[in-house]
Amino acid sequence: GGPIGAVGAFIITKLRESVGAQSPSRMAAEVGGDIIDGLALGMEEGRASLETAIADLADALGASFERSLSAVQKAQEAIEGDIEESERGHTRRLEALQLAYTRRRMDLEAELGTAKLAQRRGILEKIAELETDHSRKVEDEQARHGQRVSDLAEQGAERLLAAEQTMARDRGRALAEFGSNFDQLLSQTESAA
Repeated sequence: GGPIGAVGAFIITKLRESVGAQSPSRMAAEVGGDIIDGLALGMEEGRASLETAIADLADALGASFERSLSAVQKAQEAIEGDIEESERGHTRRLEALQLAYTRRRMDLEAELGTAKLAQRRGILEKIAELETDHSRKVEDEQARHGQRVSDLAEQGAERLLAAEQTMARDRGRALAEFGSNFDQLLSQTESAA
């Protein structure tokens, strides 16, 4: 079966026809030697094309890998930068909350020092409310910051996934091109046979 079997059958038929014999041993030996020599020569000539195709594949895969690695690194750097910026903003917001709390607390404590006994109870209640309000604001900021970091991580994961998908597509294209070149090389080899 196949193209090689068909070539072999064709050669045997032509040999028999040309010498008019059922078993043309000598003629077959001569032609067989020529066929082997021709096959070896064709394989040697095809080797350069195959080596070129493999080198091209290696180059394409290498370039694809470099582009993809660069895209992944850029995505990671962007994620890290976004998270660092979020951390700086979070720290600034916490500092602003603490400053506002400290100023208000100092004002209330100053009032407390000069207040009459009847007023002190109201000021102490304001201080307790201030403490509760400050704790709630800090907790809210922590929760918002946690959500921001989570959102940034999700966006980063999407960027990384996109970069990895690009890398996979590039590798697929390079492999498909290699396969096509290899198929052409095989067709040429079969045509030459």
